[in-house]
Amino acid sequence: RTALHHLRSVCRACKVGAVVQKGQMTAMQTQVLAGLRRMFQRRQSARKLCAVFSQQLLSMAWVKLRHTTAVLARCQTIAEQAFQQRCLGLALLKWRQASSKQVMLHWLPALISAWHQVTRRERFRRRCEQAHGLRKWR
Repeated sequence: RTALHHLRSVCRACKVGAVVQKGQMTAMQTQVLAGLRRMFQRRQSARKLCAVFSQQLLSMAWVKLRHTTAVLARCQTIAEQAFQQRCLGLALLKWRQASSKQVMLHWLPALISAWHQVTRRERFRRRCEQAHGLRKWR
C-alpha cells in the first residue's frame, strides 16, 4: 500500500508539474519511477503491437472483402445468365407452341384436303385401270 501511495503522490507531482531531480529522490521513489517507466514502455510496446496486429487484420480483412466481392459479382453474373437463358428457353418454347398451333390451324387443313384429293384421284385411277384391264381381258 505504501508503494501505491508513493506512486499516487509521484503521479500528482508530475501532473502539477513538479520536477524531482535524481539527487533528491529516495530509493523507494526511484523504484516507483523505474516501475512507472517499465509500465509506460510496456504500454507503448503493447500499443505498437496492437497497431501492427490491427494493421495486419485490417489488410487481411480488406483482401478477404475484395475476394468476396469478386466472387459475389461472378455469382451474380452467372445467375443473370441462367435467368436470361431460362427466359430465352421459355420464349422459344412459347414460340414453338404458337407456331405449331398456327400450323395446325392454317396449314394442316389445306394439307389434309390436298391429301384426300390425291388419294381419291389415285383410287379413281386404279378403278379405271382395273375396269379397263377387265374389259381388255374379256
